[in-house]
Amino acid sequence: MKKISKFTLAGIFSILLFLSGCDFLDSVASLSYNIVSASGSKEESYSSSSSPNIIEVPARTATVKISNLPYGKTLWLSKTNPTKTLISSKYTRYVNSGSGISLKTGNVSESSTTNIFNWLSGNHTASPCVSASLNRKFNENMRSALSSARTVSITEPSKTVTQITPKVGYTKKMIYVDTNSSMSTYAQKNAILRAVGTYCYVWVIDDNGKYWTDSSSLSENGQQINSAIAKSIADNFDKLYPMVQKVFGDESDDMIVPDADKLKLNVVKNAVNAYSDTGSMVNIVVYDIANDYSEDQTGGTVGYFYAKDYYYNYNYSAAAFSNAGKYFYIDAYFTANSTAMVYSTLAHEFQHMIDFGVKTLDTNGKLSSGAWYNEMKSMLCEDIMNEYLVDNNDDFTTEDGPFDRLPMFCRHYYDTGLEWRDNDDYNVYYSYANNYAFGAWAARNYGGISFISNIAKNGSVDIASIEAASGSSITEMLKNYTAACLLDSSDYGFNKAPSQTSFVSNGYYYPMLAVDLWDLREILPEFYQIHNQKVPKGISTYYSVVGPVYFGYNSQQDLRPYGFTLSKIGVANSSVVTLNFNTTDIDDAQKTYIIIE
Repeated sequence: MKKISKFTLAGIFSILLFLSGCDFLDSVASLSYNIVSASGSKEESYSSSSSPNIIEVPARTATVKISNLPYGKTLWLSKTNPTKTLISSKYTRYVNSGSGISLKTGNVSESSTTNIFNWLSGNHTASPCVSASLNRKFNENMRSALSSARTVSITEPSKTVTQITPKVGYTKKMIYVDTNSSMSTYAQKNAILRAVGTYCYVWVIDDNGKYWTDSSSLSENGQQINSAIAKSIADNFDKLYPMVQKVFGDESDDMIVPDADKLKLNVVKNAVNAYSDTGSMVNIVVYDIANDYSEDQTGGTVGYFYAKDYYYNYNYSAAAFSNAGKYFYIDAYFTANSTAMVYSTLAHEFQHMIDFGVKTLDTNGKLSSGAWYNEMKSMLCEDIMNEYLVDNNDDFTTEDGPFDRLPMFCRHYYDTGLEWRDNDDYNVYYSYANNYAFGAWAARNYGGISFISNIAKNGSVDIASIEAASGSSITEMLKNYTAACLLDSSDYGFNKAPSQTSFVSNGYYYPMLAVDLWDLREILPEFYQIHNQKVPKGISTYYSVVGPVYFGYNSQQDLRPYGFTLSKIGVANSSVVTLNFNTTDIDDAQKTYIIIE
């Protein structure tokens, strides 16, 4: 799902939320793996030929002596957690004292963020993960039945529905849509076909003219769209369709159908034409998602995909409200007022549809992508399609893509790891920012489009999928990732633009922009104009405008699952620096590194 909070001052800040479920690390108990003490010492020598110098500090090492240091070198400390279990702050490493170095404090503002979320989201009070929680429960209820399903290949289906005759402005059908703020109730409503593409139908719910006008002009802040917008949605999806497939794979043409007694589910291969009246076409349905429209609307849900629509005639859980086909849903207000942003949403939601086919249906439910991993892939889909949308739509800018998550990542990376946290309004937003940032870095350092295609198509999910695609352990990746979050250097870390020639679609080579975390103004000029000049007092503490924030040399914070923290140890004032670390209450699951610029 794509959910945004709209600034009333200017611009848009978007956050994605997909109905895949908060099924991975929702809440993680503190669990120490092995508490050890440190007493030994280690000697290292700085090398000018290596950039950066990364020195591991073993859990049982108390003192590290580094020689051959040029005067003025900055020493950083990164702590990573390469496990799925939270490591409590009281068991983390820190520097007690040192010689040959001027020890430093951090730059993290401790200003309260109370009411900042309320300002961002205006009067929109719906929980940002309520719909994802609904889908998690749906997935959990259906998983055991689906994992025991048998795959059936059919050439003469036992059930054949009549396909619609598509005629713009005339063809109608009943479509289930959500009707309340928690998106937990559904009703069938009449929809009219408003645009036909090569690969898609665009439907607009016919609700007393709420969402449609024949006029060429639209009312400001309304939720009516017209034929020009409907056509632009269809045209952009048609262009994106083969490009997204090229990298991520094909969406499924299978359907999930119960047996005669509805006791067992069958994954019926290539059956969408037999069980869906729209066949293999992707249906894009426009209406007021979550029923939250108001004339002064400041936030809401942009769009979502829900796997329930791949079920046919199965009256259980949300599957009872299946539209039986390929569907995703787009909010009328944002389609009318932020159309360019919706183009990026089309790519995002289409990846979710593909993921359900590749990772779940093709494996008879044996695999199911974690929400964090699935969202990461959808945001990477936006990333690699960004330049195409910029070049082919006058109204699309980088502000409409995934890059505006990076300022929040720079400020709040330590609040989440590679996980899905939805236990309060803040954490789900931090999760999106953190998961996109990791994916963006990994893609730019482990093969570009080939890496993204590999994680999308390989036979695993989550951390295992990423390790398989990168050819590296998550431990090693997190070590290099933290260095990329500390070193402001061209052609390093995020600041790389990988090139490739193995993937091309319609002449498009999927360029990935280099990203300078210390100068995001280059790709987010409007965002920074808003956040640096016009936001209320305190909002500036919600984002970082000068790269990732860092703590002081002796700080301790929780290490979230597959997460990290950064600290500035200090600046060398001698050629030999000795660092003394804490010696008790150390969880040896963590990895600790000294990183020297």
